Amino acid sequence: MTQETEKKKNVIDLLESACLAIAGAALIILMFLTSADTILRYFFRAPLTGVVEISEEYLMVAIIYLPLSFVYTHGGHIKVELLERFFPERLKAKFVVFNNVVGLILFLLITYCSVPVVYDALVFKEHSAAALAYPMAPAYMMVTIGAALVSIRTIQILGGWLKLDH
Repeated sequence: MTQETEKKKNVIDLLESACLAIAGAALIILMFLTSADTILRYFFRAPLTGVVEISEEYLMVAIIYLPLSFVYTHGGHIKVELLERFFPERLKAKFVVFNNVVGLILFLLITYCSVPVVYDALVFKEHSAAALAYPMAPAYMMVTIGAALVSIRTIQILGGWLKLDH
């Protein structure tokens, strides 16, 4: 592995780790906000304003999209193995490559289509329709970052398999 490849790998690992940490923090914040909102709503009849919207539009997006690359890289994604166990070993390997190629195409499309959405949200200063009217660009950006990192990891995985085939 060349020094440049190692440096790129380290940058991707760093980004992935940062995304994982942000997702973990978002999960903890979601837990505390939901608990506080529930306690205030049912015991004091005074719910927190915007908790549902922030949870849906920011925290859940962070929890789902930011760690996606890490989960994918470590094989934690959902797989349907119902028919796969009946395939011969050679066909299984080709099936895994096919699934990765299809996944790569889908995540590249998500990345490609979400970039203009982020750009427009930044340029036009798009805000949520919630009472707090917070900016939406960061939420859209998390989708783009998550999908882009999964795309990069899938390319790395496919590149490793292509080298093994030669």
